[in-house]
Amino acid sequence: METLFKALKGTPWWVYALFVYLVWVGVRAMKPQMVSVNKMFIVPLIFVAWSIYGLIIRFQGWVDIFFWAIAIIAGFFVGGYLVFKKFRADRKKLLAYIPGSPVILILVLVIFAVRYFFGYYSATHEVGQAMHVAQIIVSGSITGMFVGRMRAFLLKFSKAKHENLKKDGNPRKKSLI
Repeated sequence: METLFKALKGTPWWVYALFVYLVWVGVRAMKPQMVSVNKMFIVPLIFVAWSIYGLIIRFQGWVDIFFWAIAIIAGFFVGGYLVFKKFRADRKKLLAYIPGSPVILILVLVIFAVRYFFGYYSATHEVGQAMHVAQIIVSGSITGMFVGRMRAFLLKFSKAKHENLKKDGNPRKKSLI
């Protein structure tokens, strides 16, 4: 228990701010909302850049790229299954009305916990080969999930029946729920 209190005490303030923000985003995602298709690219692009950066700074050999690529592919397929089943699309305005889901909240909490653990472990221990590979696999699978979700969303968006949706978040037709 003492180790936990040391870890929490040694955590920078911005990590707590990030945690609060991520929980806020996850809770918001539990409610139906209007989403701009263009904004769907932001998070996956951030994770791709972050993952590539992490791979570059931890690079120890071509085996790292192999594990990272396998993890990206696995995450990609998992992410595709995490996309909402039904949503409404306005292809002219590039808007989608999506139902709420706890998936984002669960994902951000799990990702935060795993990243926090790796950060703590790296700061307090010598990182061995197994932990190095685990970090690469986790980074790749998380990135793959967000890219896979984006791809699945775009495919469903392109096949969805076009509806005129209002930008204020209230669709003109009855809601899915």
